[in-house]
Amino acid sequence: MTSAVPPVGVGLLTLGVTEGATWGWLTAKTLLVPAAGLVGLALALFRSTTHPVPAIETRLFRNRGFAATNVVSLLYGMAQYRWLLVGVLYITDLWHYSETEAGLAMIPGAVFASVAALAMGKIAPRIGGPRGVTLLGLVAILACGFLMVFGLTSHAAFLALWLPAGSIVGIGMGATTMGTSSAAAFSAPPTKFAVGSGVNTTSRQFGGALGIAALAVIMQNSGTADGGHTLDSYRNVYIFCTVAVALALAVGFIRLKPTPPAAPAAAPRRAFRTEDGPHSGEPPAGARAGTIIPVGHAVGHATPAPSTKNRKTPDQLGS
Repeated sequence: MTSAVPPVGVGLLTLGVTEGATWGWLTAKTLLVPAAGLVGLALALFRSTTHPVPAIETRLFRNRGFAATNVVSLLYGMAQYRWLLVGVLYITDLWHYSETEAGLAMIPGAVFASVAALAMGKIAPRIGGPRGVTLLGLVAILACGFLMVFGLTSHAAFLALWLPAGSIVGIGMGATTMGTSSAAAFSAPPTKFAVGSGVNTTSRQFGGALGIAALAVIMQNSGTADGGHTLDSYRNVYIFCTVAVALALAVGFIRLKPTPPAAPAAAPRRAFRTEDGPHSGEPPAGARAGTIIPVGHAVGHATPAPSTKNRKTPDQLGS
């Protein structure tokens, strides 16, 4: 039963935000519905602190790095999901793209996001680990946000605006998603790796739900009298996205900690035998050639040096 409370709370909260303009922001329904959602989330969090198998692993948030990572993910999710939706609405409404053309126009961003996520896994150790990757991705999204805010056009400009913007934001989203997921995993105990990743994904999706609700409010309040939308309607959404990313960048820069580089692997120890008996470590100059054995073998079971005691000479063998 407890596991059903968080999604219900999120649903009530987003419902209140989305329908606030329709119901009236000061009406009882608008005030009570999101309030009920917040109460439900608070009860779920409180119950999770005492339940043996909690729906929300609240103990992970005692780690400041994990808590900061999830705040960044929440703010990033508020921009990410809204960005993806408003882009399709913008080019189908003002640029008069068909749904098929809009889908094809979104492909470059998706490709760049996939490539960036794979590439960042290789270069992350050289730029501060997940923190560096996350900040790099957020900077790219922020730059693209300014490009969209000041560069929106009411006519189609695929090569001049959409393709470069989609490429930049794709790189940013791929890097940020990879960076926040890795940061959450590194911050959680080894036994809570899967739980930490799941909580981080939930934080991003929770931010996405709030972001979509805010998009509906912005579009509704900035539309025309006949229900249409102007260039400023979409610009306001991109402004909101840019502000959310800027806040995520500030939290990440201040609170996320760089991951130290992995320590080099220790040189394997070797077992060897000298005239004095078995030893381990680096063989001295007097170690008998051909008697070095792997570490995995017990030194006590090493083949002993052949004894010369009672050894017969060739003349004795022939007699």
